[in-house]
Amino acid sequence: MIDCQKNYGPDLTKDIVEVLKAWKPIVLDQDQLVYEAINIMATHHCKSLPLQRDGRCIGTIRMKDLIRFIEAGPTPEVICHKLNYTLYSALHIISKGFKQA
Repeated sequence: MIDCQKNYGPDLTKDIVEVLKAWKPIVLDQDQLVYEAINIMATHHCKSLPLQRDGRCIGTIRMKDLIRFIEAGPTPEVICHKLNYTLYSALHIISKGFKQA
């Protein structure tokens, strides 16, 4: 185990602890809509983000899976509709291999 104060000094250790306390990771909630997730991922340049339910991580969602989910629609109307699916619903369809929707 590394002793931060011994190796880095008390000032640097204090700075590291303060940064970690202030750090707010970007996570998506299962009840967020697909278009919200895409917007967050694009804004923060993320290819994937953790997905949570009731504050607990339940998996990871990838941008490419969301894009494939949206593109699987036969008509533009269906594509627009899919943007308003919750991530939970979208992941359920993704896990079934896009046979629904």
